[in-house]
Amino acid sequence: MSKKIAILGAGNGAFAMAGDLSLQGFEVAIWSSKKARLEAIWETKTIEVVGPTVQGQAKLALVTDHIGDAIRGADVICMPIPAFSQPEAAAALVPFIEDGQVIFLAPGSFGSFLMARKMRELGCFKEFAICETGTLPYLTRKTKPNESSIIVRACSLPTGVFPARLTGMAIEKLKKVVPTVHAVEDVLSGALMNAGPIIHPPLVVMNTGPIENQHSYDIHNEGTSAGIRLVQRDLDAERIILRKAFGYAPKHYPLDDYYNDGAEEEWVYPRESKKTPDVQQIVGRKGRLLPPVRNRGYRPWIGVHGFSGQLRGGRGLHCQLFAADRRDCSWRRFFENWKNPDIAGAW
Repeated sequence: MSKKIAILGAGNGAFAMAGDLSLQGFEVAIWSSKKARLEAIWETKTIEVVGPTVQGQAKLALVTDHIGDAIRGADVICMPIPAFSQPEAAAALVPFIEDGQVIFLAPGSFGSFLMARKMRELGCFKEFAICETGTLPYLTRKTKPNESSIIVRACSLPTGVFPARLTGMAIEKLKKVVPTVHAVEDVLSGALMNAGPIIHPPLVVMNTGPIENQHSYDIHNEGTSAGIRLVQRDLDAERIILRKAFGYAPKHYPLDDYYNDGAEEEWVYPRESKKTPDVQQIVGRKGRLLPPVRNRGYRPWIGVHGFSGQLRGGRGLHCQLFAADRRDCSWRRFFENWKNPDIAGAW
């Protein structure tokens, strides 16, 4: 395996992955379709990495707005970008993707299958794998245009692969870049590990007053009240019901493993990290999180439980509380066919 890695994106996760992997000795190329977002590092090719986990000046091999240059010869293509950016990136990859490459969505929100379908529709028939896990490999913030603060690394990243028949090859390559990944059954199993739809909508909706009336508000520290934790716990219980309805095996990574100091097992991030002052980021208006979480997070869940009929009265009270639009039935139609081996396991 080569040491060349491509990072697609220019946000919190992209800068953290580019900086961290560069400091580990990988040859890192970073790409964004918006050159202005890379302007601060365009000439220097340097990301300043700070924080308690890793520090240093990360020298990148390439900073570019041409995706073909970024991914050429890379074994692993990391895409720590929002779900709504994935279709654009999929279309951009089509002329340049190579046989044997591994795309890593962190997080995925089931974008792996949607990207693969989009690329096939655009005439791409290369043999590549798309992996997805439920979160970023870091708790991190892009603190300046050329600086990334990495607070903590994830300690476990359950990861699905599409097509599932390439799981062995893809996980072997990916573990050399992100050692904490491990394989789960398929990408739907990986998508149902995503805690974003559990954590963020209750925090935003139920903290609307403080968010709108204070100049700054620590939504994860001050805003995670006992009442909000009850809602999050019920949402997470529904997520686990959905996983079981599809026959997915434990570990289901209940969110309580993070918040409960007495839990026997660690969650995706080590629970001690929530006590780190750097994790208690002061966050202002977070209402912008709700539409992408709703549209790319809950809609698949609604489709899953519409097919499985496993939630309360077949409706899923908490999922639907935060999902504003259920008129699109495409997810339900899709999940009715998910266990067809031609979809889940083969290409």
